Amino acid sequence: MDTYSSPPGPEFDVYFSFSREDPQRHIAEFASKSLVMDGIRTFKDENQVLQRGLQLGHQRKEAIQTSRIAIVLLSQDYLSSDFCLEELVLILRCRERWGMIVVPIFYDLNPSDLRKVRGAVANALSRQRVGGCWWKRWKFALQEASDLCGWDHTTYIDIYKKFGNLINEVVTGLQTNDKATLLEDCLRREQEKSAIQAQRICELKQGQEEEVGQAAQLVSNIT
Repeated sequence: MDTYSSPPGPEFDVYFSFSREDPQRHIAEFASKSLVMDGIRTFKDENQVLQRGLQLGHQRKEAIQTSRIAIVLLSQDYLSSDFCLEELVLILRCRERWGMIVVPIFYDLNPSDLRKVRGAVANALSRQRVGGCWWKRWKFALQEASDLCGWDHTTYIDIYKKFGNLINEVVTGLQTNDKATLLEDCLRREQEKSAIQAQRICELKQGQEEEVGQAAQLVSNIT
């Protein structure tokens, strides 16, 4: 794998990491096209080749190493791909060395399952070759990704609108020296909105259940 003593000059603002066999790849493809239309430098694989195996290829490795932000669409299909997992390892290595911003999107995956390698995560990884140094580094990479400030796709209804707002705000802050804090604040605000909405729904359901219970009790008293 290529190494550098100092961070390479940025060639791209955003790099999307996702499985091209994933039915949900349209999420990344939609966002990528939108960013390109806005003049944001976004890496796109012109060949659109389905990648397999452990070799990333020079062009892709260079694109990752020269990107400011990496957005990773983590799904069961992603976890089932040797190629995608190797890509994740390189992305996290760039984060550690040069401070690349990494935004994980957990699609139908619980971050705690990634951390503990259980549930759907364990099922997806069971299709991989267990053992060997590559499997261990994949496991460590997934655990590291689970601790990042990310985005749970299952908590949002209008994904395209929210995804676009999130990325545009992040890219706008790329020129500042405090871009990592800006990203974390942006994600945190979205997560707080989601938590408030979930709490309101829970309170509404609880209130409806109480009303039904009171009505049932009233009918019982009458009869």
